[in-house]
Parts: sequence; C-alpha cells; structure tokens
Amino acid sequence: MLASRGHTVSMVTLSLEAIAKKAPNVSLVRACPGFVKTGIERVTKGVDFAVMNAVLGIIGPLIYIPNEEVGEMMLVLATSARYAPAAGGEEGAGLPIEVPNGTTGEDRSGVYCVDESGESAGLKMVELLEKSKKRE
Repeated sequence: MLASRGHTVSMVTLSLEAIAKKAPNVSLVRACPGFVKTGIERVTKGVDFAVMNAVLGIIGPLIYIPNEEVGEMMLVLATSARYAPAAGGEEGAGLPIEVPNGTTGEDRSGVYCVDESGESAGLKMVELLEKSKKRE
C-alpha cells in the first residue's frame, strides 16, 4: 500500500489539473489531513492489514487527528479565498488570504495540494508532477 501511495496521489493530482483546465472558475484542493481514523480497518482483510490494525490499535490514539479537526480543516479549505481558481476575478470567494502556489508552481493555478496544516505541498511535489507530465 505504501509503495503505491505516491503514484496514486500523483495520478489524482494530475486528474484534478485536467479537470481544472475544463473548469477554470473552480478551485480544486487535494488535502492530506494526516492520520484520520476513518473506519477502513473494518473492511480490510489479510495478514498485512491485521498487523497494521494491531499496530494502529496501539499507536493510533497518539497519532490520529480528531475527526472534528479534520472537518474544520475541510470547511476552511472549501470556503477560503486562499485557494483561488485559475480564472474568475482578483479574489476567490470566501475569506481573503494570501494565495499559495498551486500544483504547477504558480499562484492561482486552480489546483492545490495541501498538508495537514493547510500549507502547500511544496517544490518537490511540483517537480515530481512535472516529470510525470513529461512522460505522457
């Protein structure tokens, strides 16, 4: 699962960029809120997942981000002008805040990848996505 995580995240981000080209008045945010207890462990099967569930049963309470906090973060992401669309005026709708760089490395790109603090995923992610785009 961990080995395919980077590939999956990159493909989701590139898909969001393709959607943003067709809808430049909409901003899209791929958020990585951190460790959240989602309940997925109830449907997983196999030895690997059993071990993972046992480990998370012990350390999970120390690392999980409360669901309420994640919900608040998603609400801020959905209503903040910080994540402005590529087109559609000077400011996005919502609370005016400095707009971070998007997945293309430019501000106001319309697609943003943010971590659990709401900060941009950074230059390393932009470089990785550029390499993936060149392979197309």
